[in-house]
Amino acid sequence: MLTSSMQWLSHPNHGPHDLSKWELCYRVSDDRTSSSHSRCATWHARCDHKGSSGTLSLYKWPSGAVGGGTTTVFGNWGSTSSGYWGLCNQGFPCGYLFSLESNAVYPEVANKEFAVWDSAGSGPSWGGGQDLSTSCNMLNANFYQDDPVGRGYTYQTFDAKELVGDTSSASRITSAVAEDMEVWVYDAEDKWDFSGSY
Repeated sequence: MLTSSMQWLSHPNHGPHDLSKWELCYRVSDDRTSSSHSRCATWHARCDHKGSSGTLSLYKWPSGAVGGGTTTVFGNWGSTSSGYWGLCNQGFPCGYLFSLESNAVYPEVANKEFAVWDSAGSGPSWGGGQDLSTSCNMLNANFYQDDPVGRGYTYQTFDAKELVGDTSSASRITSAVAEDMEVWVYDAEDKWDFSGSY
C-alpha cells in the first residue's frame, strides 16, 4: 500500500508536498493479530496529538481502489470522549474525503461544524452521520448516504461507491470492509494549502 500512499501524499490536490516530513503512525496490516479493541487503542497511542499540520488516513478496498480522508491544522486525533472538532467551520476547511483512483476530492460543503468526528472508542471518522466512520478494528467502514443517492451530510458530493471502487448495480452502499488502512501525520511548520483543492 506504500506506493499508493506516496502517490496521494505528493498529489497536487493538496499540500504540503515534502514527503520527508510525512510519518506513518499506524498500519492495520502491521497489527493483524490484535483484537478490535487493541487495534483502536494502538492507533490512538501512536497517532493521537501528532500531525499538527495535518493527517491522512488511507484505505485500500478489495476492488483495489485507494481513498480516505484528511484532517488539517485545526486539530489532530486524541479525544478522551466523543465529539466534533469545535474549530471546524471557522473560515478554513478541516479536511476532505478523496478517491485516489478517480482523482475525486469531496470537500466539506454543508454542516461544516461536523467535518471531523473524534472518539476514543472508534477509528478516524468524518462528517455528520458520519459520512465515513471507522470502527475500532480499523477495517470496517460505515457510510452515511442519503437521498439523492451518493449524498453525504457534511461532504454532500461524497460518493461511497466511487470511494471504494464499487461498480455493482446497487444504488448505494452503507458499509464496506477494507483490505488495509494506514494513518500518516505531517507535523511541521508548513500549513496545508487548500487553494487549489476545490
